[in-house]
Amino acid sequence: MVTPTLPRNLLAALLIGVSSCYTARADAGDEVALRGVVASLDSAWNRKDTAAAARLMAPTYVYFSSRGGQTSREDVLDMLAAPHYRLEYADRSEVEVRLFGASAVVGSRWRGRGTFGGSEFVDDQRCSLALGRGPDGWRLMSEHCTQIAR
Repeated sequence: MVTPTLPRNLLAALLIGVSSCYTARADAGDEVALRGVVASLDSAWNRKDTAAAARLMAPTYVYFSSRGGQTSREDVLDMLAAPHYRLEYADRSEVEVRLFGASAVVGSRWRGRGTFGGSEFVDDQRCSLALGRGPDGWRLMSEHCTQIAR
């Protein structure tokens, strides 16, 4: 059996080309788009706009809690709409975008204060948002937030 060989410079060019398709950091256009999706989601959440939040979430969205629980898209949207859920303050910072093909992970720090079911909460969390690019743009597929220990 004869094994074909490629000239060294052609092999290097192919490897660079393939690796550029799967970069760890998002290119400028994708990063702007992804940051926009997260900002739009935060805005919808702060306004309790379930329709806008739903448009940004994939149909199979799931939230993973820091205690190992899972919450469906429907239950998350129901919570957002609930009159006993009130967000008094929310801020997202330390946003970092990572891209791999048509998938992305946006890491961030989320701080919020409000009430849920009559109980006050104060959150300071590290969050990981997984997004996928489909025919209609970037959509949130899942989210996982963990309280920062003090």
